[in-house]
Amino acid sequence: MNLNTKINKATAIITSIVFLVLYTLAFFVMERTPITIVAYVVGVLAAILFFAGNNYFIESKTGYPWVAAIPMTLWRYIITSTLLSGVFVIGEKLIPTFNIPTMVLIIGHVIIFAFFFTMLMLMNTGKEYIENVDQKVAVKRQFIKELSNDLASIMENAPNEVKKDIQTVIDAVRYSDPMSSEGVVAIENDIQDNVTRLSLQTDTEQIRELCITLVRQIKDRNNRVRNMK
Repeated sequence: MNLNTKINKATAIITSIVFLVLYTLAFFVMERTPITIVAYVVGVLAAILFFAGNNYFIESKTGYPWVAAIPMTLWRYIITSTLLSGVFVIGEKLIPTFNIPTMVLIIGHVIIFAFFFTMLMLMNTGKEYIENVDQKVAVKRQFIKELSNDLASIMENAPNEVKKDIQTVIDAVRYSDPMSSEGVVAIENDIQDNVTRLSLQTDTEQIRELCITLVRQIKDRNNRVRNMK
């Protein structure tokens, strides 16, 4: 845990404790009524939720928007719920004709919690969609990535007189469209087979011929990818 994480965690703990202390002091100072009891219980739960949510945000290793939105959403929730409780508590204390049922306050808090919880869940759904897209993109980029690694390894072990030919293949791969698709699976398999042959070949003339074939196949593959877009 780095220094910033420790500071952020300490801030979350201290802020939650401050909320708990303020809610508790207000509860014991005021006359106990159903409204003040509900306001206190909701305040305590909000403080606990504030700490738990911020702790999850601090410990999370991802930077998805829904995770980054947790602290601000919790601040908005705790402020909104406190304002709602404050209206009822002050109204009950200062307005003699204030006779709104406690159940209205409870329902109001349930609605507020449901609203902010739904906001986070919707953002979480967006996170899952992004993860799925990232996984699909990673799979489609896998062929070019593995091909580049294989060719780099072959280049290191190849005789000096054919390194230039292999570099031509590497350059062709480097400037290729990284996205694969089902329509080019067959030619990508052929390319991979020839790369495997290249890794096993020791004859310089055969290596040069394979390099020429690979460059042609890679160009053909790229043209097919381009035409399918």
